[in-house]
Amino acid sequence: MAYLSSLLMIPVEEVMKHHTRESISACVTRSFACSHLIAAHPRIKPILDGGTPMNTELWHPIAKPHYHFPEDLPAAIVALDDLVATEPTLHEEEWTLAEIHKLRDACRYAADHGLAMVVILSNTLSLPTMRGGTPENHTKQPRQDQAVHSSKRPPATIRQCFIFGALVFLSGLGLRAWMIPYGKRLLQKVEAAFMTGNGGDYISIDETFIQIDLCIIASYVLMLAGTGIILLGIVRNRQAGRAKFTAT
Repeated sequence: MAYLSSLLMIPVEEVMKHHTRESISACVTRSFACSHLIAAHPRIKPILDGGTPMNTELWHPIAKPHYHFPEDLPAAIVALDDLVATEPTLHEEEWTLAEIHKLRDACRYAADHGLAMVVILSNTLSLPTMRGGTPENHTKQPRQDQAVHSSKRPPATIRQCFIFGALVFLSGLGLRAWMIPYGKRLLQKVEAAFMTGNGGDYISIDETFIQIDLCIIASYVLMLAGTGIILLGIVRNRQAGRAKFTAT
């Protein structure tokens, strides 16, 4: 595909700033243009495709917008003049020769007026600055967004709250479920101790009941702690959801 190379004259103090398409247009003092097809020649390619990349959101698959300082352009002018003088076949190709002259005129104007020459190809894209200025950034960033923002799963720390809280709650529930039938069996032993009048067994059974009560209390504490941890995870999950909504 043939592209048009826009050759823009911009003050040196402006060319190194960050630019959008609109800000570049506002800085242009004069513009030239030539076909990018002549960049196929190895002596022209450094002029149309080389130079210093601009700090801009603009991007093109062949060459990102770039610029040449005015002090670098005399060498480019000499190279173009030498190319025309040493390759007689160019004089047989009027269109190619005319495009080379357009490029040389732009370089000469910039050098004579102390301006930087910015080269921007047609169909140059404007990419959002927050995503970066290359297609690699645009392919990687959505994956990061998907991992951080678009995922429906809560963050790892919040999931840990849910899991740990559930384990603590189930531990307390399991302890309570095990102690209640054990306590019932002890009640049967107490009744048997009263029937037989064995006081010693009654005292030992009474001490065991105290331990069972403590275990049941501990089970309730574990269940409450597990519930609290789960509620904490829910609160943090909602806070993360609000933060994501605000950020977007």
